[in-house]
Parts: sequence; structure tokens; C-alpha cells
Amino acid sequence: MALDRTTAARDEVVWAIREQIGLVDRQILELVAVRFERVRELWRHKAEVGLPLVDPEREAFLRRRRSMEGIDRGLDPAFVARWFEDLVAEGKRAAARPVVRPRAAAPPLAPPPVGP
Repeated sequence: MALDRTTAARDEVVWAIREQIGLVDRQILELVAVRFERVRELWRHKAEVGLPLVDPEREAFLRRRRSMEGIDRGLDPAFVARWFEDLVAEGKRAAARPVVRPRAAAPPLAPPPVGP
């Protein structure tokens, strides 16, 4: 018997799992923000010492490594490739523009619960 959306929304297991997914989503966003800050730091340092900001060989190496790490985790290699390309491209854009600080900090993130 299929349940309607209202019933699913009231189901405690569905609600609890959705909360866990939301927590993971917030953790991913926090980690992406941290990554972009590290890219800004890297670019500042490279500019100070006269190194090129972009290193195509390093990016190619990381692209291959992330692809393999994704495969090891059961992720679709095409998805990992698209995700990583977007992450690198946005990291470059973020490093090139001024930092905008949020008005209020988000609540601290806790690790997702580990199941049995």
C-alpha cells in the first residue's frame, strides 16, 4: 500500500532521515566555504612569491585522484568529474573576488549519527 506525501511527512523515520540528510548538506556547504578560503590563502601566497595562480598539471592530477576516490566510494565517475570541475571553477571565482562575511555565523555542525 502506497502512502501519500502527508503520511510520509509525518512518519518519524522519514523525518529523522531527512534531518540527517539536511545536516550532511550543511556540513558540505561549510566544507566548501573552508575550501574556498584555503584557495584564497593559496592565491595570496602565490601572488606574494610570484608563482602562477593556476597550475593545470596539479588540477589534472587532482581530477584523476578525486575520480578514483569517488569510484572507491561507489560514486558515478561522471558525477564526480562534473562536481569537481564546478568546485574548482567556483573556487577560482571565489578566490578572485572580495570576501563577503555573513552577518551571523551558522550554528556549529555536529557529525551525522553513525548507525548500527
